[in-house]
Amino acid sequence: MKIRFAAILLASLPSARACELCAIYNAANALGQSSSGFFVSVAEQFVPYRTTQFQDTEVSDPNPSYFDSSLTHLVAGYNFSSSFGLNVNVPIGYFNFRRTDIRYSTAAPPVFFTEKGNEFGLSDAALIGPVTAFQKSTMSEVPNW
Repeated sequence: MKIRFAAILLASLPSARACELCAIYNAANALGQSSSGFFVSVAEQFVPYRTTQFQDTEVSDPNPSYFDSSLTHLVAGYNFSSSFGLNVNVPIGYFNFRRTDIRYSTAAPPVFFTEKGNEFGLSDAALIGPVTAFQKSTMSEVPNW
């Protein structure tokens, strides 16, 4: 039941574009400046959904709902050269929520129902093989103060 609620809540949220390049690779890999060898990267993203709004205006709620999302990416990899590597990405998710709803009945008055919970576990792991087929680097002069 908790997983179903979390899935429905996530599906109802507006979409947002994000780049997970920093969660999958470290900065040197993203810039193509990595050398051969092993590397490990850890990145965490925490997003609290705690603002109750009605028609784009924040409102106070006597039973506020919330959804806190924490995703941690553990990445281990090996670069065979500066242009080819192999990475294993294992995301770990922790979700904490509270949801208040009104249950209506034709035979009784409405009842407020609050559901609280949290979920923790592994998400979809990925095996990634980054390849650099072409790279162009240019240098710009920066004043040295």
